[in-house]
Amino acid sequence: MSPTTGGPAPQDAPYGVPPQDRAPVPPPPGWYPDGSGGLRWWDGRAWSSATAPVRPPDRTWAVLCHLSFFVLPLIAAIALRLTVGRQQDEFTRHHTTEALNAQITWGVVWNVVGFAGFFSSFGMMTHPGPTTEIPWGFLVAWFGCAASFLVMLACGITGAVKASRGEWFRYPLSVRVVRGARRRPRRGQLPR
Repeated sequence: MSPTTGGPAPQDAPYGVPPQDRAPVPPPPGWYPDGSGGLRWWDGRAWSSATAPVRPPDRTWAVLCHLSFFVLPLIAAIALRLTVGRQQDEFTRHHTTEALNAQITWGVVWNVVGFAGFFSSFGMMTHPGPTTEIPWGFLVAWFGCAASFLVMLACGITGAVKASRGEWFRYPLSVRVVRGARRRPRRGQLPR
């Protein structure tokens, strides 16, 4: 019997208590913002006197992941994402993921365009004797690779500058293969 209605208790309510009469479940123990710019420990039942300052995001790793394109493209981005990108705050995780996704996209474009240019001009290289034919496939591939490098160069520098300022950055022409980056808010929606 239900204590409030006198009728049978609902099947989904434990111990015959209707859902509206149950006490709300408190949040799990952890550090939570206290409203004064710091963090306070919640033990699951009450607030403790332990406090901690809010740590600002570490911008160094966020900048380095964008600049890794100039040192070891793709390899450094993978290493940074697997180490620092998993352990640091959301800001660093976002930037390491964005840089890795952009470098994966660039690597695929570079190799597809480069191999297409090589194989399109392969017939000219194996042809015996001098030829006056212009290697259009090779030239288009070369300019395509150079253009993709310049776009990645500009985007990498832009990402590094924005990360150094503490701003969020998303590469405009990137296929998001690796998850972990913050999603772009929709129009009219506030960023989280």
